[in-house]
Amino acid sequence: MRRHDREVTDPEKIRAVIDGCGCMRIGFIDGDEVYIVPLDFGYIENGEKYTFYFHGAKEGRKAELLKSSPKVGFEADAKHEVVGNYEGCMCTALYESVIGTGVASIVEDDGEKRLGLDAIMKHAAGRVGCEYNAHAFERVCVFKVECTQLTCKIHE
Repeated sequence: MRRHDREVTDPEKIRAVIDGCGCMRIGFIDGDEVYIVPLDFGYIENGEKYTFYFHGAKEGRKAELLKSSPKVGFEADAKHEVVGNYEGCMCTALYESVIGTGVASIVEDDGEKRLGLDAIMKHAAGRVGCEYNAHAFERVCVFKVECTQLTCKIHE
């Protein structure tokens, strides 16, 4: 990280930044290309380790990339505001962000799948204790990114 003065290391502040982000962008490696997808997400924190959960279809480009290329990058951000003198490029952007890398995998265990969906519903919709339609639960693909590296920055 170039701007260490903006780095956040306090776990509570990192959690607050993540909680304030509406979606997370996942970057998959696809041969010699990068495929980036914005997704609703939820997360589980275990100490300073984060596991991010997402959902989607069991078919398609994202599902294929999950199986063939599990190393991913991710980014989430919030609180954008451009401030300063707009003449002569003397402005700057205020923001909060998390950026990192991890290993993605499809969740096969029904218990963890429910845990992942619960985390997504809590973060994305503010809902807890959801019941899931059995047919929809069977059809949805839940995948996770086990974070291997995460940095958080705030410019306020």
